[in-house]
Amino acid sequence: MRNSKRNAILSYVTWIGWIFVYLTRNRKDQLVRRHLNQALVLNVLETVGGICARLGGFLRPVGTVIAIGGFILLVMGIARAMKMSDEPLPIIGNINWIE
Repeated sequence: MRNSKRNAILSYVTWIGWIFVYLTRNRKDQLVRRHLNQALVLNVLETVGGICARLGGFLRPVGTVIAIGGFILLVMGIARAMKMSDEPLPIIGNINWIE
């Protein structure tokens, strides 16, 4: 139970945290799987947003909007992981890349 909470929170902390949790998790833990999925989508979105912002031009505002939205979802995800909530995040919560 304690490892589930720790892993759910740690999955949101950069790519390194996500990879660590993915490799060391209990595969039957639904809570950690939900948060791993959401954190993966957020990490990909923030990576794409960062690339857009660095390219400049008309993509810079797009990257900024993605970064702000990603940060808001990141805070919500960590808060839900701390509560051990299985509730999906808005917009990205039902995207399942990890089975």
